[in-house]
Amino acid sequence: MVIGFGISNKPLVKYLLDMGVKVTVRDAKSAEALGDEYEEYSSQGVRFILGENYLDGICEDVIFRS
Repeated sequence: MVIGFGISNKPLVKYLLDMGVKVTVRDAKSAEALGDEYEEYSSQGVRFILGENYLDGICEDVIFRS
Protein backbone atom coordinates (compact mmCIF):
# COMPACT_ATOMS: atom_id res chain seq x y z
CA MET A 1 0.00 0.00 0.00
CA VAL A 2 1.18 3.48 -0.83
CA ILE A 3 0.10 6.45 1.28
CA GLY A 4 -0.17 9.53 -0.88
CA PHE A 5 -0.19 9.83 -4.65
CA GLY A 6 2.16 12.76 -5.04
CA ILE A 7 5.29 13.39 -7.06
CA SER A 8 7.55 10.93 -5.23
CA ASN A 9 5.06 8.06 -4.99
CA LYS A 10 3.88 7.94 -8.62
CA PRO A 11 7.17 6.40 -9.85
CA LEU A 12 6.98 3.92 -6.95
CA VAL A 13 3.47 2.88 -7.94
CA LYS A 14 4.59 2.40 -11.55
CA TYR A 15 7.59 0.33 -10.40
CA LEU A 16 5.41 -1.88 -8.20
CA LEU A 17 2.94 -2.41 -11.05
CA ASP A 18 5.81 -3.33 -13.40
CA MET A 19 6.92 -5.91 -10.80
CA GLY A 20 3.43 -7.45 -10.76
CA VAL A 21 2.45 -6.20 -7.32
CA LYS A 22 -1.20 -5.51 -6.46
CA VAL A 23 -1.13 -1.86 -5.41
CA THR A 24 -3.48 0.10 -3.18
CA VAL A 25 -3.08 3.87 -3.03
CA ARG A 26 -4.57 5.87 -0.18
CA ASP A 27 -4.86 9.63 -0.59
CA ALA A 28 -6.89 12.44 0.94
CA LYS A 29 -7.68 13.84 -2.50
CA SER A 30 -10.72 12.86 -4.55
CA ALA A 31 -10.64 11.02 -7.85
CA GLU A 32 -11.56 14.28 -9.56
CA ALA A 33 -8.61 16.06 -7.94
CA LEU A 34 -6.22 13.33 -9.09
CA GLY A 35 -7.53 13.79 -12.63
CA ASP A 36 -6.35 11.74 -15.58
CA GLU A 37 -3.75 9.89 -13.53
CA TYR A 38 -6.53 8.38 -11.43
CA GLU A 39 -8.11 6.96 -14.59
CA GLU A 40 -4.76 5.82 -15.98
CA TYR A 41 -3.63 3.98 -12.86
CA SER A 42 -7.09 2.59 -12.09
CA SER A 43 -7.17 1.02 -15.54
CA GLN A 44 -3.86 -0.67 -14.70
CA GLY A 45 -5.38 -2.29 -11.62
CA VAL A 46 -4.46 0.16 -8.86
CA ARG A 47 -7.05 0.19 -6.09
CA PHE A 48 -7.65 3.69 -4.71
CA ILE A 49 -9.02 4.57 -1.28
CA LEU A 50 -9.64 8.30 -1.35
CA GLY A 51 -11.15 11.13 0.63
CA GLU A 52 -11.41 12.27 4.19
CA ASN A 53 -11.21 8.82 5.78
CA TYR A 54 -8.50 7.43 3.51
CA LEU A 55 -6.47 6.06 6.44
CA ASP A 56 -9.35 4.16 8.06
CA GLY A 57 -9.05 0.38 8.19
CA ILE A 58 -5.44 0.02 7.04
CA CYS A 59 -4.80 -3.72 6.77
CA GLU A 60 -2.13 -4.03 4.06
CA ASP A 61 1.04 -5.98 4.79
CA VAL A 62 3.55 -3.43 3.43
CA ILE A 63 3.18 0.35 3.62
CA PHE A 64 5.17 2.93 1.66
CA ARG A 65 4.96 6.55 2.78
CA SER A 66 7.05 9.49 1.68
